[in-house]
Amino acid sequence: MIGSFRRFVSIGSFSVLGAIVAASAAAACGATSTEQEIDQQAQSVTPEDRMLIGIAEQYPSDPEASARTSEFAQSMKARREFGWRVVEKVLSPVPIAAPKLDPDDPDVSGVLPRFQTWYGKTDVVAAFDQLWVGMKAEDPAQVRDFRACEVDSVFRWNAEERPKNLSTWNRDVYNARRAELNDSEGVSSLGRNTRVLMSPAFVSHLLRNYRTLAGCVNKTMPLTQPPLSAENHTRCMTSEFPADAAVIKAGWEPDGPTFPAYGTSAGDIQSMLAAGTWPAPRAIAPPGPDAIYTMRALTSSTGQPRAEKKRLAALHILTKELRDWVWISLFWSEEPDLDFGADRPQSIRALGGPWSHYKMVVNTAYDEEDPDPGSGYADSAPTLASALRSARPNPPAEGSTVRTWASNPYIEREVRNGATNCIGCHAHGGTKLSVQGLLDDETQYPDNTRRRVRAAFPADYTWVTSQGGMDLGAIFKETLDGARTPSRLPGVQPRPCGMQPRAR
Repeated sequence: MIGSFRRFVSIGSFSVLGAIVAASAAAACGATSTEQEIDQQAQSVTPEDRMLIGIAEQYPSDPEASARTSEFAQSMKARREFGWRVVEKVLSPVPIAAPKLDPDDPDVSGVLPRFQTWYGKTDVVAAFDQLWVGMKAEDPAQVRDFRACEVDSVFRWNAEERPKNLSTWNRDVYNARRAELNDSEGVSSLGRNTRVLMSPAFVSHLLRNYRTLAGCVNKTMPLTQPPLSAENHTRCMTSEFPADAAVIKAGWEPDGPTFPAYGTSAGDIQSMLAAGTWPAPRAIAPPGPDAIYTMRALTSSTGQPRAEKKRLAALHILTKELRDWVWISLFWSEEPDLDFGADRPQSIRALGGPWSHYKMVVNTAYDEEDPDPGSGYADSAPTLASALRSARPNPPAEGSTVRTWASNPYIEREVRNGATNCIGCHAHGGTKLSVQGLLDDETQYPDNTRRRVRAAFPADYTWVTSQGGMDLGAIFKETLDGARTPSRLPGVQPRPCGMQPRAR
């Protein structure tokens, strides 16, 4: 999952602008200067939208998954069945909060896919700043780790108190935005076009490791550098992420006269891997809301709603249910029931029309240990069997190791990006490397970055702390060094420990 959005904007909460942007290094290994300029147009989740969404919904991890690591590595069928279960949980509907300001306000209800309730960069920075000023109010000379109860309570503060205490708070704007949520496409516009969304457990772990993450900024990370311990394969955190940590990156196609479509048959995959790069898409008529998840990008910032449709073309999903994470990518298709969509389970179809139009690839390791990935589908899904076999030389060259493959045609658009496997790029998360630097250096990062070359993983496979990503590590470091001073919001005091998050 390395690459850049050239026609899309990747989001973590939903919405988007016109041109494709670099899929945040939480999703990618870096961005070109042009992509960074385009990315400046992206809109973060507004405080009003966060208040309407409410507290983010936890990702329900599978406690049995870790024990099946070897099974997933050796069986494509087991791997894909597990991947679809993860997709189901990430897409499951969750009710929004949409609180009233006055008892007489009209009721507003709606649901979002679970991932769309998660947190973007603005949420993380706001939570960090509030925790920092609370710690300093306790003892100005003290710098310590944040307590778990403090982090838990700051999520409620971020959704319920922060918006109303900002100088930009406006009841009319909030109520106008609330009124826009009168249908499913309006509700889907919550979150704007933030590229990356993170589950509460993921954000909590970042916040509780802010000091060690700050200490890694601008440090070199040699490939041979050992992990901190056998139980902690990172270099920049006191422990690895918990099993319920999850991240998504999404790509939205702006409305237009045509929509890009890609073929992913066995022949298409074979040709793409031979070239290493996805070919240009075909232009088709834009699919309707029953065939693709659609949002109506609205804004109340001027008091004038702006109806502009965005269509979800791609969704990366990462979960820490396995030590080296689970790597899933969904992409829209005009032939959804062929090849990588042929084994779609009924549980996904039951989520509603649009979700049955996405195909899925999944990966859990560097090396492909299934000698015949298509064998489990030869009878039940022959087009999938052929596509899976086309991604793996069978038999491989004598004595060679076969790497896994997972790539999204809407995201992995750089040269050689099509022949990647997600995990190889993310292994370098927390470093200053770039996507093109990785792909261009076959000596250090062979097999299109697909081979494991690191002894340790600086930030546990995530890019959000790096300069090429959200640069959260630098924000933590500047605050610790005194170069950045978070300010206390008027009328808001640090939340006491012991407050429990609101149950949905």
